[in-house]
Amino acid sequence: MRFKTSVIFVSLFILFSLLSFTALAQRNDANVSVTVERMENTASLITILVLAALFVVLLIVVLYLLKYISLQQKKKRALREKIKIDADEKHYREEHKEDTSDLAMDAEVDKYLKEDEKTVVNILRQRGGVVSQATLRIAGNFSKATLSRLLKELEQRNVIKKEQRGKKNLVILK
Repeated sequence: MRFKTSVIFVSLFILFSLLSFTALAQRNDANVSVTVERMENTASLITILVLAALFVVLLIVVLYLLKYISLQQKKKRALREKIKIDADEKHYREEHKEDTSDLAMDAEVDKYLKEDEKTVVNILRQRGGVVSQATLRIAGNFSKATLSRLLKELEQRNVIKKEQRGKKNLVILK
């Protein structure tokens, strides 16, 4: 928020500087010239309108960039929060300590997987074989539909299993 206001103030400062510079330049030209010809007021009006339009465009670009930066920061914050092991994953690990299968943990499985499926399996391996679907979506940078389709395919091929816990889905590496 502080960044937005400072950018707005800097933009306004630049606009007023340009306007005052234009006014000074027009006055100086009139004083320096030996023959003074009166220009129509439309020339100075056109200059001011062009500068105002440039300022509006600059302001729009700056606001768009600020919105983009803010969105990226929100995504990073959400990723950091989602990457933390949540209670459901921890609870599942404690319940199923003896169920550590080496089938999907083996690198031989990778040669039968597509690139996106490898990404899903690698994230599961890094997280100890259990991760919530929401965390997997953010960590793998997948859309909801893409991840759902990938998980369905992996579940049909018996690489993973999905288990519903309340409103969440846990994805478990078999």
